[in-house]
Amino acid sequence: MPCPEGFIRIHSQAEIACSPAELFHYVTTPARWKEWHHSSLRTGPGAEQPLGVGARFEEDIRAGAVNAHLHWHVDHVQPEQCWIARADGTLGIELTLRYDFTNAPNGVLFQRTLDYRSRHPLLHWLHRLVLRHKVEKESAQALRELQKQIAQGMHR
Repeated sequence: MPCPEGFIRIHSQAEIACSPAELFHYVTTPARWKEWHHSSLRTGPGAEQPLGVGARFEEDIRAGAVNAHLHWHVDHVQPEQCWIARADGTLGIELTLRYDFTNAPNGVLFQRTLDYRSRHPLLHWLHRLVLRHKVEKESAQALRELQKQIAQGMHR
């Protein structure tokens, strides 16, 4: 899947030691994101269960030293294979989040792809030159934390 024109792509992946069904249930429940992705500060009502196509929810984030409020919409779901949601937010932020799940020798190969941009020219420029690297590090740390949460059984 090519990155949309003008967007920044952050792709991270990790092998997670659990079944695809367990992982899918956990990571498609946005209210639980803050347990493993520290950029997620708070989600609004309606995010307490795995979300299907058409579901909407809100989230407050702090990513790459920027605070934003996001309005999410789930666009695509293939249970235990793929989950895609889009968000628009403050500061002209637009993003697409995609989760892919593939069977792996010790569980699931989980791939997280974030495509984002800001329609605010200064913020977009800052992300391209400086903040992108911070978001990449945050994403990699999130997957390490996800592995830890699953290993400790916190996803149940």
